Amino acid sequence: MKDENTIKKPRRVLRAILKGLSLTAAVIAVALITWHFVWTYSGSNTWVREFEKNGVTVYSLKTPGVALKQFKAVTRVKTTLTRATAAMASTDAEDCNEWAPGCTSEKAIQPWSSDAMAYTHLFRLTFPSPFSPREFLIHAHVTQDQPTKAVLVRFEAAPDALPRNPCCVRVETLHNWWKFTPLGNGQVEVEALMNADQGLPYPMVNHFVPFGLYSVCHDLQAFLDKPKWQNARFDRIQEQ
Repeated sequence: MKDENTIKKPRRVLRAILKGLSLTAAVIAVALITWHFVWTYSGSNTWVREFEKNGVTVYSLKTPGVALKQFKAVTRVKTTLTRATAAMASTDAEDCNEWAPGCTSEKAIQPWSSDAMAYTHLFRLTFPSPFSPREFLIHAHVTQDQPTKAVLVRFEAAPDALPRNPCCVRVETLHNWWKFTPLGNGQVEVEALMNADQGLPYPMVNHFVPFGLYSVCHDLQAFLDKPKWQNARFDRIQEQ
């Protein structure tokens, strides 16, 4: 028979290991919670330049008390205000997927109105596992500032425009916009703001969104050059 002390020794070692692991896990948990609160309540509430590349400058804004950053990109393109408006007003499935791979155009709630210069539409976006698809009920509204002729296209979440779908997570917070300011000689300054909570882990969002916004702005000229926008007309949009 094995000596009793010989049997107890591995048990004591195992208990010591488990105790050490539990203590380590507790320390890590406390550190993560502390970091979360320190991060959440940090921030200057001012725009800070993240990076500049290929004519696109990306900025971020951290608001104290909010874990998610807001992001803004600034660039220039050669286009008309009419073409830019047409591109932004599109709910076509192909355009949707070009803006965000995995995006589908699901249903018009309020089709585009040339009088109101607005629409409300349902989009769906798939994410890799383990994240569920997201549903975006978006109200888009186009306005133009007469002194500067700048066109502002606002996108706001309208989460209660339809009953919830069990397949997906309904995005409730989204306040994005695109601003197109004519500079003359066919040049237009573009500002794009992204301020949305898609229910994803905020460290992941804060890291990847600026690169996604840069990619969209970098490819914007090619998107606006599509033949489909060339004959667009809006009575309420005035070119410079």
